Amino acid sequence: MASPLLDLQDLRVFHGRFQALHGVDMQVNSGEVVALIGANGAGKTSLLRALMGKVDRCDGVVMWQGTALGAMPATERVQRGLALVPEGRRLFPSLTVAENLGIGLTLGRQRSGPSAETAARFGLDDVLDIFPALRPLLEREACRLSGGQQQMVAIGRALLMRPTLLMCDEMSLGLAPRVIEELYAVLPGIQARGVSLLIVEQDLTRALAVADRFYCLLEGRVTLSGRPENTARATIERHYFGLPSGEVDLPHA
Repeated sequence: MASPLLDLQDLRVFHGRFQALHGVDMQVNSGEVVALIGANGAGKTSLLRALMGKVDRCDGVVMWQGTALGAMPATERVQRGLALVPEGRRLFPSLTVAENLGIGLTLGRQRSGPSAETAARFGLDDVLDIFPALRPLLEREACRLSGGQQQMVAIGRALLMRPTLLMCDEMSLGLAPRVIEELYAVLPGIQARGVSLLIVEQDLTRALAVADRFYCLLEGRVTLSGRPENTARATIERHYFGLPSGEVDLPHA
């Protein structure tokens, strides 16, 4: 059996004196979509920041394509195929759509590591085919875009980095249902091009609908994992909210 693309072992993350993650074990295999679900404050963003080397302290083991990342800087992690679409998009507001996307192109040309030659190649036209709404907006500053348009640019920028693993942090946060539907509709096509995905979400329904497997975080610990089709929704909800077994089922999130 092939080794996991990403393998976290006993991951513990600290922000100053505060411990955000407590011994998390998690794997992402090549070609799959994994959903990391949990309520606000569960530790989801801390986990993604740890994967990008952006936390105060990270203990445990992060294996990426068979190599321990250790203290590897974020720039080198990007070069090796990790790409993050951060919560809040984090675009350069004074730059145009084309200029923001150009940053992704530049980083994509710097790809290195064991999967660089086989990584999916996304060009500007590919991104504009995925998000045709961006075509007439290429010369518009990012600060003049809607939230949905900014999220399209953020995902497009990450794809242009030629990722092996695309990580999306709260992709649907603050967006209209129609826009969320459009964003989630493009994920299967991205996966089909050989990109693995780690989707961090509070929206259970959206996340579980696209995921091959899921992990549920509660207060920095994995409380449940499995395949959505093999796990009762009520069981997932109980672990998501930290409810005792036998609690009355809650409405779908």
